[in-house]
Amino acid sequence: MQLTSFTFLFAFLPVSLLFLLFSKEKLPWQNAALLILSVLFCAASGLAGFLAGLLETLAVYALALILARADRPKARKMVFTLGVLFCAGLLCYFKYTNFLLGALSLPTVSLLPAPVGVSFLTFLLISYLADVYRGRIPVERRFDRFLLYAFFFPKAAQGPLCRYGEFSAQLDARAVTADNLNAGVTRLIFGLGKKALLSSAAGAIAQEAFSLPSSALSPVYAWTGAICYALQIYFDFSGYTDLALGLALLFGFALPENFNHPYMADSVTDFWRRWHMSLSSWFRDYVYIPLGGSRCSKGRLVWNLFVVWSLTGLWHGANWTFVCWGLWFFVLLSLEKLVWGQALAKLPGILRHGYAMLAVFIGWIFFRSPSLSYAFSFLRALFVPGTGAPDALSWLALCIRQYGVQLALCLLLSTNLGTSVWAALGKTKAGRAGRLLFLLVVLGLSVLSMAGSGMQAFIYAQF
Repeated sequence: MQLTSFTFLFAFLPVSLLFLLFSKEKLPWQNAALLILSVLFCAASGLAGFLAGLLETLAVYALALILARADRPKARKMVFTLGVLFCAGLLCYFKYTNFLLGALSLPTVSLLPAPVGVSFLTFLLISYLADVYRGRIPVERRFDRFLLYAFFFPKAAQGPLCRYGEFSAQLDARAVTADNLNAGVTRLIFGLGKKALLSSAAGAIAQEAFSLPSSALSPVYAWTGAICYALQIYFDFSGYTDLALGLALLFGFALPENFNHPYMADSVTDFWRRWHMSLSSWFRDYVYIPLGGSRCSKGRLVWNLFVVWSLTGLWHGANWTFVCWGLWFFVLLSLEKLVWGQALAKLPGILRHGYAMLAVFIGWIFFRSPSLSYAFSFLRALFVPGTGAPDALSWLALCIRQYGVQLALCLLLSTNLGTSVWAALGKTKAGRAGRLLFLLVVLGLSVLSMAGSGMQAFIYAQF
């Protein structure tokens, strides 16, 4: 089940809100209702996968209890290491078995269905074990609370990644207020609009460009495809995040933000402070800093970055394109920290921004391409005019006629101008009426788009 499906929006969500209405004064009842709903949501996405995720969650819960009882440092470390290896091993089984077999030129095998959001679930469980091991949080002794953390349906498929300490505190103290409901519905509608109206428009253009054979690529196709894919993946993923955070607010939960206008970044380092922030902070806290972070020798720093970005690339998918995507950012971040970071900071803002966007667009080409050979052909087409398809300019003109309004909105909303205008409108009665009308229009157009052409799966759902 997807958050953008009619089944979810017009059946599952209304039933969920009825549960909320009947139990609004009693948090334990709300938590029990949310657990039932979350189990149903994840089971509807695949019963076999849900059972696999349930067993993994139960195993981590039990290991954490053992960890809490262990009093010798060696025993604690052994239990923690066993838990991490168990979670990582299951993730490798579900995502990388056939990738490794293919790399070794061995026949692939049939695998058991993976839990919904298996990569996100694995990282949630590892972070919980790590926080218990380090003494940052007490062990959770009630399995129902821990299970709700693992499968809470707004974030089950694509995050954002949150820590158990932040989530469990809200199980005991939260309130569903009028402000929360207003903010939740607003973000939910924004999320639908981003996915159904903006990401789909940019994605239609990117799909045409990336579907061309390498011999037909030209700079017009390559640049248009790269820019539109950058817009597609941003509005797709930030749209899901808005849906997740909006739904969580309807039930009184505050989940961590995932984006802060990443295409306003003026360096690659700055971009990764703004893009998928919950994943970046996870790697920082549970991989980078334990390896030594940046308070070490230059050689060790480079190694730490290499480990983090190799894992980041592999986490996104079992394909050499994702590995190269991660290594591309490893190289750039290493150079910014050790070679040209200070010089970059002295350049005019427009040059820093241009450098950052070029670096990100190149990374997205690896991310989107079906193979490394195609990615390099696409990169070549960015800068080297070739034979290519002769109708590139007419194709671009057609794209602008069809999707010009949506692309203009994508570019506008990639900046903080849209946020500023929205906040300004909320200060007057006429502005608030205008915001309500805008939300109704976005909701209506989104539903019409979903009914007319269906809704493609979220890009990050595959991770």
